[in-house]
Amino acid sequence: MAIRASASSANSFNPGIVVSVEANTNPPSRSPTVTSTEAKNRLNALLGDVERSGASFTITTHGRPVAMLVPVQPVPRRFGQLPTLVVPADFDEPLPETELTAWEGLS
Repeated sequence: MAIRASASSANSFNPGIVVSVEANTNPPSRSPTVTSTEAKNRLNALLGDVERSGASFTITTHGRPVAMLVPVQPVPRRFGQLPTLVVPADFDEPLPETELTAWEGLS
């Protein structure tokens, strides 16, 4: 199951956040683990981490992963202290061969 938080006015208790639970067949990733008791006690702080940094948390009950707290939309990567510079999703991908040869001076 994945717990997804998003900004919306649909929740009368907290107009800025809607929490829904969805079935997720993907195995849990290597996200930090939080017990269900800790998640209950620190929910606002965890939601803040998810919103600010895009962090994900695996929520456990009796040591078993049962849910994940993940951002609804991916948080764009930022480059250092330049908040307006967005790092493209393919930044870490290898360069095409044509560009590699140009950088190596072989073209």
